[in-house]
Parts: sequence; C-alpha cells; structure tokens
Amino acid sequence: MLRATLLLAVLTIWTVAASDSKWDQAARDQVVAIHNEYRLNEGGCQMNKLEYDMELEAQAKKWALGCIFEHEHTDNGENLAFNTATDPESELIKSAHKAWFDEKLDYTRGQGSCSISCHYTQLVWDTTSKLGCYSTRCPALGSTSAKNAWYLVCFYQTKGNWMGEEPYQLTCDTPCRAGQTEEGGLCVGEVIVPCVDSNDYCENWAKTGECTNNPKYMEKTCRKACKICTSDDAEGGETGGAAGEQSGSDSGTGAGGETETVGTPEPGTPKPETPKPETPKPSTATGGDNTGGDGGDSIVCKDDHENCRAWAATSQCSFNPGYMLKKCRKSCSVCEGGDDAGPVGECLDQNGSCAMWAEHGHCKLNPGYMFIYCKKSCAVC
Repeated sequence: MLRATLLLAVLTIWTVAASDSKWDQAARDQVVAIHNEYRLNEGGCQMNKLEYDMELEAQAKKWALGCIFEHEHTDNGENLAFNTATDPESELIKSAHKAWFDEKLDYTRGQGSCSISCHYTQLVWDTTSKLGCYSTRCPALGSTSAKNAWYLVCFYQTKGNWMGEEPYQLTCDTPCRAGQTEEGGLCVGEVIVPCVDSNDYCENWAKTGECTNNPKYMEKTCRKACKICTSDDAEGGETGGAAGEQSGSDSGTGAGGETETVGTPEPGTPKPETPKPETPKPSTATGGDNTGGDGGDSIVCKDDHENCRAWAATSQCSFNPGYMLKKCRKSCSVCEGGDDAGPVGECLDQNGSCAMWAEHGHCKLNPGYMFIYCKKSCAVC
C-alpha cells in the first residue's frame, strides 16, 4: 500500500548523493499522459496540451540529484514530491500526481491566489505548454528526515500561478487561442500573441524606462510600447513561443509549505504580481512622494497588503519595486514610523503545525510561507 506522498514544507540546506534512478521513456510518457488527462477533465477552455521537453528534464535532473527538498527558484514552474515507499516507479509517479491534484479540494475559484493549492494550479495552468521531470532515490533527502526517499522534480514552461489569475477559464470566445488548433479537447501549436498595449499609459511608462525597471508587468501589458513584438500590423500579432505569459509560481509539494508566485513568483514563495499602476507612471515610490489627486497629502508609512512582510523577506522589494515600494512601504523601509497603523489582516495561524514549525525555527528558515500562513506563531501581527 502506498504511503502518503509528502509535500514541500520547509527550507534547509543539505546535500547528499542520489542513486538508483529508474527514469526512462515510460516514465516520461506517463507524466505527460497523467498531466494531460487531469487538464482535459477540468473542462476548461483554451487549455494547452503539454509536451515533454528534454531541456526541462535536464534541469530537473540536475536539481533532483542534489537531493534537497526545496525549490530552485528559477523562471520555471516547479512541482516537487517525495515518497519513502518502495513501490514500482509507475505507482510512485501516480501517487505524486494524485497528491498534487488533490489540492483542488482546498482551492476555490476567485480566491485570488493558489495559497495551499499551488501544485494543483500549476498542474492545470492553461498557458503552460511544456514539462520535464526526473526522479531519483536519495539516501537522505535534505530539509526532511526522510531516508531512502524517492524524489520527483517536475519543471514547467511557461510557469503558472500568477496571483490574481485563475488557472484556466471556464468560458472562452474560441476553444483555443489564435494560431492554435484543438486536438482531443486540448490546444496545440504556437499562439499568436497580439502586438498591442493594454493600458493607456504604456507609451509614457516605456519612455521612463519601465520596460527595464518593471519587466514582468510591462512585457505582459505593454508589448507594443516595449517593442517586444515586430509585427507590421500593431493591432495584429506576432507568433509567440508559448501560450501567453505567466507568472511563475512554482509549486512544491509539501505539508503546507508550498506557495505561489505572484508576479514572477519564485517557486514556493508568494510574490506580489505587479498590478496595473494606478498613476501615469509606475515609478519607484520614495519617502517624499504624495498621494496626488486629492491635494497631495503625505503617504502614511504603512503596508497596504497583509503579505508585505513576507514578500519583503524574499527580496521582492528589489525584484518587484514597481509594486512593493508603493504598496509595502513600511516593510521595504522606504519610510520611517507608521507603527500606529497596525497590522493588515487577521492575526492567526492557518495550519495546525504552525506552532511546532515556529518552535523549530522555520519563521527564519521559510519566511515566505510562515509570515503569511503562521502569522500568530511567528509574531508578525
């Protein structure tokens, strides 16, 4: 009987040699088939059919052989799982995918983030088009106490889990995106990405350097202004490599430790996606900025989102300044004072293990998860 597949929960550093890999063509075919079956059965529209990618496998193999149960934090989407059972490879693969998909039970459409269901959402993210995986057997798996653990790493492109977006749509004007065809209920082929700007301020932002300063938002919203496309017809489109841009969330597998990646999001840590800037220029806010529009009142030194401290702990003040320096001023230390503003959001733990994790130092080891889901135990509210 299969033991429960365990999912990513904490981050530490511990490297040991991997051995006894049974990864082969049968395993590759199986992971693609399982992914596409789950994706098809969701009943969404404009859902890409996943193809196996050997370059992603090479990256997954390199990471898996390190035997560290944590995310690599690259531009890939990530799902991780391990199991100490000694069942056949095909059964272990099946069990891992079921554990990822079963996170759907904790997901509600419209909740705005993948929260504790990031493996599920990455598995069915509609614009993801490629995956590559690798499994190995680790004598000791870093960041866990598991011995002789089967370890599975799957990488995805483009990665999913954009904060504020659904993994797939239930209704669409067409079954597939422009340039694609439908094959067995899923979409194949290159997407024609429209060469347009979707915000009136794109030209102004481009002139002030935001294509470079705020690339994750600008590449998605201001393609024409940033000259990302070369079509002669600006309202037409250029052929893109994958079905749309995504944020990356990576997902790990773990007892409550996985999160999403908003905006870019590094795998495993919620990251604030850069929203459409509310002002004519998405400039980096400074201590002397005013609110504008209503007489120029000084901006209060406070955080406007309950996850600001967690995002700041994972370097988002540097990686995503367009959003962070405006909405998370206190956590990014762009102003002083503000203690009287009080915490944003409820002061509670959202996982029964929070107190134990905090006692063992995980508020420092894994702040990206702990500061959001274990606020009370980490005393961040």
